[in-house]
Amino acid sequence: MTYEYVVWKGINDDKASIDALVKFCKYVPCKVNLIEYNPIDDGEFQQASEKATEDYIKALEKNNM
Repeated sequence: MTYEYVVWKGINDDKASIDALVKFCKYVPCKVNLIEYNPIDDGEFQQASEKATEDYIKALEKNNM
């Protein structure tokens, strides 16, 4: 199973969200496709920082996901 996971600034770009995704993936064997959101205006949803995306990648790789 593969999940598409969008990382947004201020919504799911924190350690708690990363930990929750890793925990979920431990119980549901899967692959995760991280998607960097590209904003189209100054709306509610904005692109997460590069560091946040890197933190997701590191956590997933560390846990062999």
